[in-house]
Amino acid sequence: MKKLENNHWLCFFTYFAMNFMYIYTNTYLPIYFEYVFSLEKTKLSLVLLVSYSFMFTKPIVALIIDKNEKSNKQINMKTLLMTSFFSSIVSFIIFLLESTILPIFIIFLSINLAFISVLDVIIDKIIVQDNATNDIKDKNIFYTQLGVIVGAIMPNMYYFITIYNKSSANDWTVFFIIGACSLIPFLIMVSFANLNSNSKTSIKEVSRVIPKKTMGLICLFIFLSNSSQLYNWILEPWAIGKLGSASSLFSPFMIFFIILSAVGILVAKKKAREFDRIKTLMLVVIVDGFLISFAPYLNIILFMFLISITQFIIGFYYINLTFIMINISKREVLIFQIMSIFSIAARVVFIPLGTFLSSTIPAELVITIAGIMYIISAIPVYYLRNNNWIQGSEN
Repeated sequence: MKKLENNHWLCFFTYFAMNFMYIYTNTYLPIYFEYVFSLEKTKLSLVLLVSYSFMFTKPIVALIIDKNEKSNKQINMKTLLMTSFFSSIVSFIIFLLESTILPIFIIFLSINLAFISVLDVIIDKIIVQDNATNDIKDKNIFYTQLGVIVGAIMPNMYYFITIYNKSSANDWTVFFIIGACSLIPFLIMVSFANLNSNSKTSIKEVSRVIPKKTMGLICLFIFLSNSSQLYNWILEPWAIGKLGSASSLFSPFMIFFIILSAVGILVAKKKAREFDRIKTLMLVVIVDGFLISFAPYLNIILFMFLISITQFIIGFYYINLTFIMINISKREVLIFQIMSIFSIAARVVFIPLGTFLSSTIPAELVITIAGIMYIISAIPVYYLRNNNWIQGSEN
């Protein structure tokens, strides 16, 4: 049990740091570029296309690890973890503090995303292989999502106490420096990690042939249900503009949404096994997609209210989808990574596409398109009902 507890906390700390960097990059850099740096949207979309393409490092590294394990070659996972952690944090600090120098920003954002992808592989390996029971599966997923939630709160708190004027370069410099310094202690924490995995068990297991229809449908669902990436780099600047003189309320709103998401994950962890996981996913994407589609056309208060509902519901999406991916992979990390490729592909395609579209059509329309695609994602998952590869056994 000690081994599992160590893995739980490793999942928490790693995803804390990863999501801390994610919020700085995907929530606050778009606001900075909109109100301080004023980078042209077309140019920004190209920058994002190049940088996010480096997230395809994840399946490549997963394949290398898988091949080495099957040939009984030892990989020092702790060294790989520490190297990736150090590289991701250093590159984060550099591109954050030099964000106005575009070539440096592109290079180090790309490096950051590449090494974060490697960290993701390591944690995915732990989540997939420590799955003897559904309780262990749900616990690993829970600690991972808890790290995501807590890691998202701190940047919003920093923004609230440092940014008095969203157009002030000096305020943003303080905000960036605090963020850069905050991650350094995590290098020390992770150095004490006892990285446990069940590699030998995984190697001995006989490879299975998963039906192409099952893999195709779940991968299509993953891709379409990540359509929210369309407004990844445009939602926050748009919301700040809508708030107007009350823009100081943005970060408290964000913290409130994060807490709601955390509550949703807690409830989902407790209740997920009581409901059919496929039907739950269908309901989540239909309800959330409907709310997202028309929310931008309401006043900002009603918009925030509807978004708060989606943030609570989304916890059921994360818990159930990750559980299903683990059941399909059955400790074969490479299969898990193949499914994850479609989440990466959604980011690479949708983030620059949404940013580019926002230069030609209203942001509201981009958000609506994302909501419609979210609803459409219910179609492939509908055909996965009563699929033994999906449901697994509920221990």
